[in-house]
Amino acid sequence: MNFDTLLESLRQLSVEFSREQILQALVESVITILVLWVMHRLISGYVRTHVKDVARSHEYRSLARTLLFFVGLVILAALWLPSGQVVLQVLALLAAGLALTLSRPLTSLLGWVLIMTRMPLHVGDRIEAAGVSGDVVDIGPMQIHLMEIGNWVNADQSTGRIVHIPNSVIFDGPVYNYTDVFNLIWNEIVVVVTHDSDWEAARTLLLEQAEPFYEEIEEYAFTTAEDIGRRYAYQRGITTPFVYVDLLRDGIRLTLRYLIPPRRRRGTSHDITTGFLRHVAAHPRIQLAPPAYRILHDHEPVGAFTPPAQGGEP
Repeated sequence: MNFDTLLESLRQLSVEFSREQILQALVESVITILVLWVMHRLISGYVRTHVKDVARSHEYRSLARTLLFFVGLVILAALWLPSGQVVLQVLALLAAGLALTLSRPLTSLLGWVLIMTRMPLHVGDRIEAAGVSGDVVDIGPMQIHLMEIGNWVNADQSTGRIVHIPNSVIFDGPVYNYTDVFNLIWNEIVVVVTHDSDWEAARTLLLEQAEPFYEEIEEYAFTTAEDIGRRYAYQRGITTPFVYVDLLRDGIRLTLRYLIPPRRRRGTSHDITTGFLRHVAAHPRIQLAPPAYRILHDHEPVGAFTPPAQGGEP
């Protein structure tokens, strides 16, 4: 179909409407829009009243708004587009043109359909996509709206910025969901003590500081891990806090690994670190190891350095 054919099809389409038909279609269109608007207000009011969870309430209202929008498009199309071969020709050509010129928006729309059907993420989830991390505050037909976290702010806390990501990101690369199914993440705190410190006592202190936080989520971690095992090919490992020990040149590195809800990462890290430091200050055999540096003097040959004896002067 060429451009002249399209013009001829549009001309034939325009003459099929009489003035009375146009007036009737206008009235019916206005009534349709008003009815759909009233339905949207009623549904939104009902959801706000009966759904107390803020994220779920927003998700239901957004879904209702989108569904009513597409219902309105179908009704208006039925009012203004008469049936017949001419309409099919016009729509076929327009669809081909839109597919070429609006490929990205169409991909975003398909991404929205995938999100609504497969539900890899919801409003309220914490995700990372396209190099951006944040909490999902809205999902539209074209974009995912995030409250950004991280960036120049440490430990996954909010920056205060809203980031708009096209839904096509679902097809472009991985989407990391912090809170889907298993609403816990592993966090690590690293401490380095001197070689002559009582590293076993330091290890015990770290575990004691992490234990109260694990007690809060122990039952949830166990049951959720079982749910993941039924849904995915996942084998549950240990969920209790654990401290790994590594021998370094500068000292002995203790790495505390523990489970925590994503939004409590910085707070728990602060509480565990401050509690550990208070106990270390009162413990005579635990010393934190500063970074070790080697300084060569002009008269000292390379390789002549001899490390100090254990417990000696640095």
